[in-house]
Amino acid sequence: MDLLEANRFSAATTPHPCLTDGPTVCDTTTQDCTTEEACDGVGADVNSYRSKGPGNALFDLVDPSKPITVTTRFLVNDEGELDTIEQKFATFPYETTHKQDDESVAAQKELYDEKNVFSELYGGMSQMGAAMKNGMVMILSIWSDANANMNWLDSCTVQTTQTYNCSVNSQFTDPAMWSEAFDEDGAGAWRGPADFASSLAASYLNKSVTFSNPAIPEG
Repeated sequence: MDLLEANRFSAATTPHPCLTDGPTVCDTTTQDCTTEEACDGVGADVNSYRSKGPGNALFDLVDPSKPITVTTRFLVNDEGELDTIEQKFATFPYETTHKQDDESVAAQKELYDEKNVFSELYGGMSQMGAAMKNGMVMILSIWSDANANMNWLDSCTVQTTQTYNCSVNSQFTDPAMWSEAFDEDGAGAWRGPADFASSLAASYLNKSVTFSNPAIPEG
């Protein structure tokens, strides 16, 4: 369960349900570890920039120069199964909330032209909830992705079904061009503003971050 993957540009919350009850190994040299394996490697992400475009980067929604309070709620249905994941970001006076359930995931997968293995193969929210009932350890880390340069989070990543050319993102000067890219067989490809905000990206290369007050309430 990727509770929060974020930098100054974008934030994503992504459940990755698994078919197994314990840890498994996927050998990337011989297996495609993102599809139809023990766990849903792609998952069901919520990223406001990916779905709504300019004006919805993380720095548009909250003030990253101040402490950010992130609250995640896991809501269950009458049968006690996980139904909805709700996450709120807040830095006074800014506040924004993301929600996802099986229905919203299915709609997003269709929009982005992705196969919905999250629900169809891996059991969706209820399977994610079943794993959480077994107990999970919260891990906080600072990391980078040398392979994809974090494009899957804050830049552009083309899916195999798309013909959209990510390299043109750096030429964008008008936020309206995001809509053109979205409609040009590129829905979901553009996940953050890092491509055309190179000066902002460079200015934040050496900033520090402090994690504080992690808590799980009773009940």
